Amino acid sequence: MRFYNRVILAAIVILTVALIPLALFTSGPVRIIVSFLCLLFFPGYAVLSALFPKQVDIGMVERIALSFGVSIAAVPIIGLFLNFTPWGIKLMPILLSVAAFTLIAAIIGFIRELVLPVEMRLYISMVPHWEGWQGMPRAKKVVWVAALLAVFGIAGSLIYFEVALPEKPAPTEFYILNAEGQAENYPTQIKAGDNVTITAVVINHESQTTAYSIRAVTDENVVSDTSTWALADGAKWEGKVDFVLAKAGAAQKINFYLYKGGEGKPYFKEPLYIYVDAVE
Repeated sequence: MRFYNRVILAAIVILTVALIPLALFTSGPVRIIVSFLCLLFFPGYAVLSALFPKQVDIGMVERIALSFGVSIAAVPIIGLFLNFTPWGIKLMPILLSVAAFTLIAAIIGFIRELVLPVEMRLYISMVPHWEGWQGMPRAKKVVWVAALLAVFGIAGSLIYFEVALPEKPAPTEFYILNAEGQAENYPTQIKAGDNVTITAVVINHESQTTAYSIRAVTDENVVSDTSTWALADGAKWEGKVDFVLAKAGAAQKINFYLYKGGEGKPYFKEPLYIYVDAVE
């Protein structure tokens, strides 16, 4: 039985489109396997189908190996371009961009195959040709076996890490903004004794209701202590943190520590900080 490449490309398009709801609303081995194929194999295979649509262009071993290579090269480049767009490198933009890239390449490959004579079109035979395997050079056999082992090894490892290893909860988010709520133009020059205000943001990811406190420290002296209300899992707290520097001095480092509940150790080992020049 022969499967012409256009059938394979149609299946690739369907699976790539199906990856979006799978990635957003499911978990487990199925999502891992489909994600692995859609990100690390399908884009490269579609590109090679567009560039080399003939059966005799390149061998199947080379086509499979190059499909992984082209995918591994293309996906980071897509991410690089996304980094300079308003959408950024996030799950949904990456999924949509890779899906669009694969879809465009698959359509080009589909069209290029249709204009070829039937006998020249790329196909995959489901009937094993043992004579061809026996007559294959030893080096090519090694490449085939190595490629298959690599594919199954990577897929198996991803499934193991998804199923066997315990899932670690995402850390609570903690960041600081200026008084207007922007991540820029933090106070850098103030007058000693004047009140300074920044905005702190905490998003709870503890899978339970949790209260936090924020402590501002300079030269081992606590200059501010602010508490949040009890936050439900996923809830966000945004509030003002005021502090006063009593002494003048250049480049005074203000450390902001987050504490969970009544714990005595900071939630994060390294604090957030800003530098402030205080003048008389």
